Amino acid sequence: MIDKLRIQNLRSIADSHDIELKPIMILLGANSSEKSTFLRSFPLFAQSVDKKLRGPVVWFDTSFVDYGDYKTAKNKYAAEQDGITFSYQMSKVDVAMRRNYYPNVEILNSDQLSEVYLTFLLKDDSKGTYIDSIIINLRAVSYELCVKGRNENIDCKLNGEPFVIPERFTFNFNTAFAILPSFIANKQNEDGDSAVALLTNKLVSIFKTHCSGRLQNTQRLEQILSFASLDKHDFFKHLKRGGGIKSFQKSIQNWNITTSEYNTIYNYYVLLKLNIVIDSINRALAGFYHSCDYIAPMRAEADRYYRIQGLQVQSVDPSGHDLLEFIASLKPKEKEDYDKFVSEVFGVTVDVSSDSGMKSLRIKTNNGDFWKSHA
Repeated sequence: MIDKLRIQNLRSIADSHDIELKPIMILLGANSSEKSTFLRSFPLFAQSVDKKLRGPVVWFDTSFVDYGDYKTAKNKYAAEQDGITFSYQMSKVDVAMRRNYYPNVEILNSDQLSEVYLTFLLKDDSKGTYIDSIIINLRAVSYELCVKGRNENIDCKLNGEPFVIPERFTFNFNTAFAILPSFIANKQNEDGDSAVALLTNKLVSIFKTHCSGRLQNTQRLEQILSFASLDKHDFFKHLKRGGGIKSFQKSIQNWNITTSEYNTIYNYYVLLKLNIVIDSINRALAGFYHSCDYIAPMRAEADRYYRIQGLQVQSVDPSGHDLLEFIASLKPKEKEDYDKFVSEVFGVTVDVSSDSGMKSLRIKTNNGDFWKSHA
């Protein structure tokens, strides 16, 4: 669930600050105060999560909205080094389950995603728009990932502290039906699970240095990573149990939560969970934007009547031109529910009148003062 949205440097919006999203909202403001820009950000991502893209966003689509390109979409007063930023406050994000070669390794507890704060920064180069940085704050851990101009390495901060990853990791910017890129081990292998495999092997190799040389079954060590919590103290208690491996338990018995080697293990552990976190957020964003219908601002037109095509219309198109056909298509019970909704929310009733193959829209206030025809 998306609870709040903040937009920075999109068109004339320098900073919208946090806007709480409700099932029914009314935006009030003077002309050219960017109400439409804020609303058009919804179909902007709705048209983006429906496609396989080379980046996170498609700036124009004939079916929805046209922002031109990144340069025209960016606030003209923003500094050159600044990008376009979107920030979300989310709650009760469902954990996405992905198949991989290490069963249970990626499992997260749903409590870990009960509160999610996401910020991503869009920038542009000769290849198009890309995500330059991602900040994800959860209850127990924070991720900060920056690619610094679409280079091959990711600068990583975990819980606010820089974490140097010896192996090379990068983003797979070619997103399919998603906004955030996946986290992969190298540019040659664009399978997101490669990062899982590499990090799992790294952790297992660390674990093995603390086990008896007689240990042959590394699967027992992999099971240590099936822990669901990201909390640093919880994982420490789990690690001390060592999957029941006595030599491992004995080797780390003097560790505490400040032990440097434990912190290295913990950082790799939370990094291992990153793709499932990103997958879960991507699905939440896609589900949210897929559920958004959009009607563009409707301007007065000279035509008073529209010709009847007799179409069975299930939803209103973004331009609103088929609103009359939509109302005419409603079944009696649907029309009753529609009238009740419009009356309660807007204080008017709406009807469609027909005359010799033409239709017009009539709006009447609830107190019955007037009818008015609209083209």
